[in-house]
Amino acid sequence: MPSRLFTTSLAVVSLLSVSAASADDGLRLAVTKDESGHAVLDWTGGRPAFEVYRSDAPQGLTSSFAQRIALTRDRHLVDAPPPSAVTFYVVGPRWPQFYSSDLQHDELLNDMFVRHTRSDFADDSLRSASWPVPTVGTGAVWRDWEIDEFLWHDASSVNYPLEDRAAYLAFFAAYLPVDRFGYYFSSGGDAEPKTGGPGSAAGMGWPFPTYADSQGLTTGWEWNGLNAEGWSSVNARNDGVSSGEWHGSTTKRDPQLLSPVVSIDSFQAPFVTLEIQYDSIDIFASPAERVFRFWWQTASEPTWTTDKSVSSDTFPMLPIAALQAGVTSRVFQLPLYLHAKWAGQTITRVRLDPLESSAPRTATWRLNYLRLTYDTRHAMNNPDFVRAIARKFFWDGDTDYLKVELARLRQATQFMLTHMRGDELGILDHGWFQGHDSPGLLGPGQPRVGHGIGNGWHDLISMGPRELFAALAFYRSLFAMAEIERFVEANPQYDSAKPTVVGRDGSTVVPYLETSASLMARVPIVRQAIHTQFWSAVTGRYGGWRTTAGELRDYGAVQANLEVLATDIPDATAVRSILDWLDGTRIVPGDTSVGLDIYANRFAPRFTTRKNDYDYMWSWTGYTQPWGLWIEDGGTSLLASFYDFQARLKQGDVTGAWSAWQRMLDHHKTVRDFGGVGANFYRAYYAAHPELGSLGGGGAAGGLGLDSDFIENMLAPEAWFVAWLGVESNEPGVLRIAPTLPPTLTQMGVRSAVYRNSRLDIRHTMGVIDTSGSTLRAGATEQLELFFRGAWSTHATVLRDGQPAPGSVTWSSTGLTLRTPIAAGKFEVRDN
Repeated sequence: MPSRLFTTSLAVVSLLSVSAASADDGLRLAVTKDESGHAVLDWTGGRPAFEVYRSDAPQGLTSSFAQRIALTRDRHLVDAPPPSAVTFYVVGPRWPQFYSSDLQHDELLNDMFVRHTRSDFADDSLRSASWPVPTVGTGAVWRDWEIDEFLWHDASSVNYPLEDRAAYLAFFAAYLPVDRFGYYFSSGGDAEPKTGGPGSAAGMGWPFPTYADSQGLTTGWEWNGLNAEGWSSVNARNDGVSSGEWHGSTTKRDPQLLSPVVSIDSFQAPFVTLEIQYDSIDIFASPAERVFRFWWQTASEPTWTTDKSVSSDTFPMLPIAALQAGVTSRVFQLPLYLHAKWAGQTITRVRLDPLESSAPRTATWRLNYLRLTYDTRHAMNNPDFVRAIARKFFWDGDTDYLKVELARLRQATQFMLTHMRGDELGILDHGWFQGHDSPGLLGPGQPRVGHGIGNGWHDLISMGPRELFAALAFYRSLFAMAEIERFVEANPQYDSAKPTVVGRDGSTVVPYLETSASLMARVPIVRQAIHTQFWSAVTGRYGGWRTTAGELRDYGAVQANLEVLATDIPDATAVRSILDWLDGTRIVPGDTSVGLDIYANRFAPRFTTRKNDYDYMWSWTGYTQPWGLWIEDGGTSLLASFYDFQARLKQGDVTGAWSAWQRMLDHHKTVRDFGGVGANFYRAYYAAHPELGSLGGGGAAGGLGLDSDFIENMLAPEAWFVAWLGVESNEPGVLRIAPTLPPTLTQMGVRSAVYRNSRLDIRHTMGVIDTSGSTLRAGATEQLELFFRGAWSTHATVLRDGQPAPGSVTWSSTGLTLRTPIAAGKFEVRDN
């Protein structure tokens, strides 16, 4: 995106005001001199980026042409100019601006957008100290949301103070591991706080459930006190416990660390996780000795035998070939439920040999924790990862990034096909994940400990083993991966050898053999499987999941049904049935919320419409939670509105989408008028109106997700770009713009979006898609796909800047599509 360069001498500044304006966006930059002799910059039109230099460092203003001056929240900056004949001001990319023919609408929308971007700690930002950088620390389930949040506008440090969110997104997507089975982790599996406890960090999935939730049925050791917690040593020295770690060392062969006696049903401990750091290892230790070995005894075999042991170089989810000293603590996840000598047994004791040394060796180490714990993996991680990386590539065209990630994308896809039975069932099945079944409660005070573990961002609901959200994510990921394969088939210079994964049994090698054709061949199978598995003829909508016994659970899954509507899965009868239910013209017997009450919270529909008492992870007592006071049980988050707009516009319900949009903005105006500022914007309003609900987030259960850790809510105002303007890139090098003009507006648009390092401005009126303010490169290899809604005749033509637009035109029952080489210009349909 180009910078604008303004130059003026101090002499000129002292005499007059210098301003520059751009016809396409109304930007005005004024430079004057105040009574104190300071240069005053005033930027009118659009939220500025962020403040690089303050008056305490005015000399920085001319240090280089690359330096940017960005302005304060109130759009002015006073700085003493440096002693120089000429001062250069380089104005970088601006904040994006949504606009329409309704100025009041635009002011509310842009205010809402700015607040939810959390760019700083200003009064008009929801940014909070508890989560200062929204793209840092997010788990895998945010990957797909972040694509829509950050790729379409300048998400670099120009717009976000001391951040580069687009770079963070790319980094964390690549940083999180894909393990030997092909599973994509929720976090990096990094070291935990030394004095933290179970659940203090995520690894493969959510931080919970942990052994602390087991009601005493399993255990772990944190070494946060002053002793070894009952552990003993053989051929090793106990060097004491301090600062949350158990220190040990050896100068002998075969060091052993032995646990106290336990009695644990292995079902309650499908995984053993541990974190160890080596401060020194004998330089003469061979690679074969630089591994640890984990042992166990059972009630039926109370002895140490090699067939009841595993080593760090082969068995963990992420094996380490040879342990090294002086590196960061390493976290190991041991999937012992796959081991024949662990599964179905009562574990009575465990042992850790820090080295596999057959000769005396010196070594020192520190253990942070060792836990016999639960399987917290998520079905959503893999499809979200595949789709996010694919869509990032479609949007920014970064082939270097694609080459690095290609093998991992293929492994992640194979995991869905093999381990989650996508190839066999057409939908994803969670059965390979231990304890991801349902229900987790049989009734009040009747927990099924170890069962009903949650999936995806629905962290406490026991949706298993087959659930709709994961099935839809799988469906969308097939399209994305097929486009990736199509690209590398056409451009083999970016291809690489197809990888393998370890199979469901923990030993079989499964090769990835997919092509674009084979992946697309699965699409109709998955489409039909989703409808067959989840459609309920009784309620006339899609149920949320099937229990282990095969029963379809239907709690009126609003957001899930909206996500279905945003696809081509439902037929016309199903679409009408769902919309009539959501609009309140069709009442589903047994629902807790019906009619207008589904939209009682105004900013978004309820997440569900029927009370759920027992389908939760066993440690969450859902039956004690009043209706509507928890998001996933009658409450809602602002994110749901994003899917509401997408779904209704996909199905041609423009009036319904516009009504929902106006309700959302009316709610925003009401809250803003109350006067809350900063991170307290929503909190102040709902504290004064407790009858309207309670806010969740920050570890507290509540019925409304509007701020705090609900960072994905940024998508709601961004639906102007994604849903209403219909901007997307679902294949490499093709930018699609398919706008829908709301009923009461005569024009709509956006300024200062970004596509492949070019500025993207879009203005839409009936029959016109104008990208004239953009810097899209004419003659580039990318394509524009423009969709003009309406009943155009087959004689209609599309003009670009008054001349016939190059490319091809196709017609459908709902509109006309032009595929043309990418270029800025005014595209207009003329129906002859």
